[in-house]
Amino acid sequence: MSHLNLTWNINELLAPFGLRSFDVEVNALSQDSRESQDGSLFIARQGAKYSGSEFAMQAASKGAKAILLEGNEESANLLEAELKEQGYLTPVIAWDNEALSLSALADRFYHSPSQTMVVVGVTGTNGKTSTAHFMVQLLTAMGEKAALLGTIGIGFLGQLESSSHTTLEPVLLQRTLATLRSEGATHVVMEVSSHAIEQGRIDQVAFDLVGYTNLTRDHLDYHGTMDAYAAAKARLFRDYAVPLQIVNADDLVTQALLDESTEQQRVGFSTTNQSAWAHLASHAFRPDGLSLEFNLAGEIARLDVPLMGSFNVANLLLAVASLKLLGFEISDIERAATQLKSVPGRMELIEVKQGPIVIVDYAHTPDALEKALLACREHLKDGAVSVLFGCGGDRDQGKRPLMAQVAASYADSVWVTSDNPRTENPQAIVDQIMTGFASQESVKQVLGRADAIDLAIAAANEGDIVLLAGKGHEEYQEINGERLPFSDQAQARRALAAGGWL
Repeated sequence: MSHLNLTWNINELLAPFGLRSFDVEVNALSQDSRESQDGSLFIARQGAKYSGSEFAMQAASKGAKAILLEGNEESANLLEAELKEQGYLTPVIAWDNEALSLSALADRFYHSPSQTMVVVGVTGTNGKTSTAHFMVQLLTAMGEKAALLGTIGIGFLGQLESSSHTTLEPVLLQRTLATLRSEGATHVVMEVSSHAIEQGRIDQVAFDLVGYTNLTRDHLDYHGTMDAYAAAKARLFRDYAVPLQIVNADDLVTQALLDESTEQQRVGFSTTNQSAWAHLASHAFRPDGLSLEFNLAGEIARLDVPLMGSFNVANLLLAVASLKLLGFEISDIERAATQLKSVPGRMELIEVKQGPIVIVDYAHTPDALEKALLACREHLKDGAVSVLFGCGGDRDQGKRPLMAQVAASYADSVWVTSDNPRTENPQAIVDQIMTGFASQESVKQVLGRADAIDLAIAAANEGDIVLLAGKGHEEYQEINGERLPFSDQAQARRALAAGGWL
């Protein structure tokens, strides 16, 4: 992405927040001491396991012009004295969350970039990435300069850069929005995680429309309960006064939002309820995709798309209905849909001339795995379905046996392996998964993911479907805190080539 040319006098920048400031000019805002700090205002936050002062010293050594330290005046004066002892005449300003939010500061520093673009937020447990990607594809095909912010990257299609979070931290988020605006973006579609809502990362984003895919079990390691998880998601619709809102009328949790009174336009979409504002009128599964008819407030959109699985019907319906709400013509959306492609790592088909059908999907929750396996069944002609999966370490352990139960219910054979074990023992994770199988007759344990993929594909016959679940678009495997290069797609192609299928 391009570099932004911005200059602020700190007095002027911080005046609305009532903070003690200095007559210093800065040209960058940063909260990551690993970045170049030349001319920056560095934000030093305190954490449970670290002190902001440590990072402030590093930032000063890299050329930071001033430090905004989370803490009181005493701690700011102490840090300023320590910096002076090291030869850095860097002013330090104390701040706390009651006086200033990082979202508000970043929005002001970057001149409120979201207010001059059309910004769409997509939240929900499953389907966020596909829905957002479909929307950006369709907008691009209709001649708009649309950008994506989410799990599989940030930027314009074909130029996506990797992302550290589903939803970026506030300073980086506002910087990214400002950069995209400077590069001509007219529309931005971003995934909005429950963590981002809870932590206030999106507080200053001026959304034009928000959409809600569904809510199923996930992130209980963070939220604790499903009620808390649901409440976090609902805040995007209740607290941000977004003028256009569309939610899943088929989901019991999200449907409750439709029963509330609101000053905003809030409508539902459904694949089963024909009274919903946007609903599925008809559909047919083809070997190479789907034929669909959507009813959008009485207008019919007819689409033939190379997508697999009934859950993608809901994802595409949300994307198309959102564009209709934003004012796009049905005929333009239909033409744009002829160029639609599957999303990387989301029911992504590994193309072969003959042999087993291999699909890579990001499914890492019980609900998502069930939907992916049902999608495989929908497109299966003859043969069997096998699934390979693991569970991420340092995450919700309660879902591990549930994943096994889903796999046993919908697959003919199961391969249990490693996902991203992170700091956990990979075998311990597999052992927890195995407790979910009533019978292990058709279940195989292969701890190494590459070996498991090789063996699963080697065991498949022509016409069978092999689902590689859990990692999707990821190009690494995280083991003992280290990200090692690894791609399900690349490993699958090697296995298919070894079997003579490529």
